[in-house]
Amino acid sequence: NTLSSSVSTNSYMHSFETNNSTDLRAIHYHTSSPSSDPLFSSYPSGPLAREFYYGIGTVPYALINGNQPLNLANTVGNQTIIERESLMDPFFDLSVNCSQGESVIIIISANALEGFSGKDFSLHCAIVEKQVEIGNAPNGEPVFYNVLREFLPNPGGTYLPSTMNSGNTVSREFIWSPTNIHSLSNARVVAFVQNNSTKEVVQSAYFDLSSITTNPVFYSSLKVNLYPNPA
Repeated sequence: NTLSSSVSTNSYMHSFETNNSTDLRAIHYHTSSPSSDPLFSSYPSGPLAREFYYGIGTVPYALINGNQPLNLANTVGNQTIIERESLMDPFFDLSVNCSQGESVIIIISANALEGFSGKDFSLHCAIVEKQVEIGNAPNGEPVFYNVLREFLPNPGGTYLPSTMNSGNTVSREFIWSPTNIHSLSNARVVAFVQNNSTKEVVQSAYFDLSSITTNPVFYSSLKVNLYPNPA
């Protein structure tokens, strides 16, 4: 959050995420409460949906795997959670592939590693900007990390079949026209599968968009409409 009370927490989380970068796929949801946040204002529907989904009442607040609260003052305990959760067998193998044309084509494939029935899984595709510099943050911080910029196709994600056999694969394709982002080369796609009954994130994967772009800068404010069309 951009509140002054979040400065130490933001610093702690950045260090914690950097030190555990091989095990974490970080997404920061900037909320509207308890006061206005300029990063929330640029994409309010995503953070609002996740705030309601998790039942978050106060910020700053952090979760690992969707249902494990972090103690923001206990590094040792948090490291134990990371190590324990990283040893859990996932339900899925998840892969993300992207290509760039006029838009970015994102293909996410979820392969069931074991059979299951009666599960309530959803697949989420998040666009995350790794570093965002803003000049009007209430707490004076110049840079914010791993900021959610958009959910595709929406914050609710897409549902996966409730029954799958081991080896079954489900793929989803998303077409994304970058608008609410400063630099495509500074962004990544984070995909995750979540059990909606338990809130547990059972698998995640990411694709760094810097690997596909030679024209990385997009500004949502720089739009031009030409009419009538002489052709």
